[in-house]
Amino acid sequence: MMYNIMVNPSIEEKLLKEINSLLTPENPISNYENTKQFQYTQATFYEALRLHPSVPATSRVITEKKN
Repeated sequence: MMYNIMVNPSIEEKLLKEINSLLTPENPISNYENTKQFQYTQATFYEALRLHPSVPATSRVITEKKN
């Protein structure tokens, strides 16, 4: 994920803008529910997983022939 952010400065800027707008000394993340506010951050994370999946491939073998 960090590589994808580093090669795309505009993405990094949007992430920092979102993080700085949502995290303040008066409003820290106090629980999991508050993390749902980080929609762009979550989308960036899922896109990185889509581009670089943890399981590189799924192999399947045909065991019987159907007519």
